[in-house]
Amino acid sequence: MSEPEYHRLRDQTTGLDRYLGWLWLAIVALFALGLVLPFIEIRKLVLFSDNPGILELISRGFVEGEYVIAIVIALFTVMFPSLKLFAMIRLYFWARLDDPEMAGEFRRLEAIEKWSMADVFVVAILVVTLKSGYLVEANIDLGAYAFGAHALLAMLLGSRVKALWERATNTP
Repeated sequence: MSEPEYHRLRDQTTGLDRYLGWLWLAIVALFALGLVLPFIEIRKLVLFSDNPGILELISRGFVEGEYVIAIVIALFTVMFPSLKLFAMIRLYFWARLDDPEMAGEFRRLEAIEKWSMADVFVVAILVVTLKSGYLVEANIDLGAYAFGAHALLAMLLGSRVKALWERATNTP
C-alpha cells in the first residue's frame, strides 16, 4: 500500500517559485560564510590589527568574561536567524498544507521574524562601539557583507513563503 500524497507548499509553486530551493541553499551558504569569515577589521593605532568573525567574537566574549555581550550576540546573530531559517525551510519543503499544526508553526515563524533584523542591529552597535573607542578604527569585512546579504534575502524569502502559504491555504 502506497503512502498518501501530502501536499506541501513547494508542490504548489509555479513559475519562478519552483526555484526557491536554490535560493534556500544560497541563504544558508551566506549565513554560514557570515558566521565564519572575518566580519570586522579592527585596528588599534598602527601596531595591532585583528579580523574576527562572528563566532570568534562570541568565543572571545565568553573567554574574556563578557558573558552578557557574548550571549546577546549569540542569540541575535546565530540562534534567531538559525531558528528562522529552519522554520522557513520546514514550512516550504516538508510541512503538509492539510496539517492544522502548521498554522501554529507559521505563527511562531512570524514571531521569530519580528526579531529578524535585530541581528543586523546588534552588529551595527558593535561597529559603532568599536569606532567610538580611542584610536580604534573598525571597518566591515567580507563576513559582514555575506551576513547582510543572508539577512536581506531571508527577509525577502520569508515574505514570499508567507504569500505562498496564504495563497495555498486560503488564509489572510
